[in-house]
Amino acid sequence: MLLWYSMLYRKKNVQRLLDSIKSNSKISVNRISKKCTLLTNLCLLSISIYFVFLAAVNAFLLYEMSSVIWTYGCGIQSNIVRTFVDFICTYAYYSIYMELPLFMALSISVLIHQYGVLLLEYKKDLNSPNFTRTLVTYSKIVKVYNKVEEDVIFLKDVLSTPLFFSFLLSIFHLYTALSSIFQLEIPLHSVMELCNNAITGSAVLSSLAYFSCKIPDYLSEIQTTIGSLIDKHEFKHNNAVKDLLILYRVEKKETIYLSACGAIYFKRGFLLSVYGALFTYGTLISGLKIINSFASP
Repeated sequence: MLLWYSMLYRKKNVQRLLDSIKSNSKISVNRISKKCTLLTNLCLLSISIYFVFLAAVNAFLLYEMSSVIWTYGCGIQSNIVRTFVDFICTYAYYSIYMELPLFMALSISVLIHQYGVLLLEYKKDLNSPNFTRTLVTYSKIVKVYNKVEEDVIFLKDVLSTPLFFSFLLSIFHLYTALSSIFQLEIPLHSVMELCNNAITGSAVLSSLAYFSCKIPDYLSEIQTTIGSLIDKHEFKHNNAVKDLLILYRVEKKETIYLSACGAIYFKRGFLLSVYGALFTYGTLISGLKIINSFASP
């Protein structure tokens, strides 16, 4: 719920991000292609159907293991009522614990992706064959880049807390799944829970890390393109060096990385380091639990 409230609290800022994307004439026309829209809707539908299916399986096949949990130990004599209660309670559990983090991760990923499209459009303009090399054009490049940089910094500030909570939730899901693997005996309903935790944690962490790491990559590509532009035209005209000085400020700027409350920065190799640390420490902690269980009388 903290993840939900962190986004709800930033509703106005998120709307400002969307308005910034729409204000760009090129992005407004193609900002969400039919393919992207179809893929997003397909993901939303698949997630919803998946957890409805899991709730139905739990209600009809695993009722002996879960029905007592939802009723606090009170048995329900009617099979129809019991099945209905199991389905509603199980779906509510899945929707809050797993479905909501996936929906939030998908929303954040789509928003970051749209800013990535904006950066790609800007890079494409720099590589355009119709691009004129004049001081006025160079000034326009810097002006547009500064606006894009401000938007990316604002995006970083708005998504900092939601990314942090999403990261913690994904780690919690993955650790829960990892610790369940090392149990000596895993019941059938625990196997389903293990798989769901692993899928949810991996999907949230991978999607957010993938799209978040794309932003600094695109910014670096833009700076590289501007550097190539400087190299190509530095010695062609007498006033080239003087005119191109304005572009050096863009080329020398530091790359912006999206972060989770300033504690975790999404860079290349982020996923490998997270999965490696999680597997290492998760294995050690689970191993200690197993040793203690054998040592206890």
